[in-house]
Amino acid sequence: MIQKLDKGALASKDEVRGLLAPAPALDPALLRSEQVKLPGALGALKVLRPAAAPYVNVDPQAPAVVLVPGLGTDGMAWLRQLPLGALADLHAPQHPHLPAPGEAGLGHFARYVEAYVEARKLHERPGGVVLMGMSMGGAVCLNVASRGRIPIRGLALLGTFGHRRHLSWFDRNFARYLVRVLPPPLVRWAATFAVRRTKLFAKFEGDEGQFMVHGINVASRGYLVRAVSAITTQEQLEAARALKVPTFVAHGRSDFVLPHAAAEELARTIPGAKLVSVDGGGHAFFFTHHETVNESLARWLAELA
Repeated sequence: MIQKLDKGALASKDEVRGLLAPAPALDPALLRSEQVKLPGALGALKVLRPAAAPYVNVDPQAPAVVLVPGLGTDGMAWLRQLPLGALADLHAPQHPHLPAPGEAGLGHFARYVEAYVEARKLHERPGGVVLMGMSMGGAVCLNVASRGRIPIRGLALLGTFGHRRHLSWFDRNFARYLVRVLPPPLVRWAATFAVRRTKLFAKFEGDEGQFMVHGINVASRGYLVRAVSAITTQEQLEAARALKVPTFVAHGRSDFVLPHAAAEELARTIPGAKLVSVDGGGHAFFFTHHETVNESLARWLAELA
């Protein structure tokens, strides 16, 4: 539990691995779904939580870690971060398919994260709340931290970016228009093809690609339009320079979706940020290289404690 975490306890990789729970099988049943009522017009939000020991954290002193998924994915993609349940109470809220009243851009998604933290009172835990996001989810977490509407203990940004210039020329100029006309089933088919048949997102082994396909979530055009528009227009670096939150930045060196330079930029911009580069890691490095990522996150969580 979190009381045991200190720099001395995490002196070696073997000790870190011994502290973490075993790596999970590729089994969706290890995550359970909850519907959480949010205040006002936001309605309910679907959230995935660990379903079985040793991934369920029962320590009231442990931090809550809120895991925000990337564009077109749901919290199932975080399955291989379940070992962090030995250190923290894990929550994976899904991206909402409805807009947040009064919001624009990434704010549509940030507002739901804030409302979920408030509804569950996660920020009142003795260990505080840590936001962890991958890809677009990282941009959302960065937005939540910059807005400052909820107190957070730490910020973990995996395979993400703070400025639209790191997207391809095609994505910056055409993606937000294409999603207005392409039917969501066609977008899902293209994403499935990319995961199964190409190495765009990662070099998946065995059943990994098939499992990731189950986590593809592009249920509505409205969601796609809001999400793609938000990330293709984002400029968060000025706000990031003012952050005073302990920040962990990690990125795969072989990421073809977002270049490693995006992580280097974030680490330079956010005061005191720690950068971890994963050799051979693609865009889904947190999944394919989960042991390296989880060990680094465990050390960082120990420093927060």
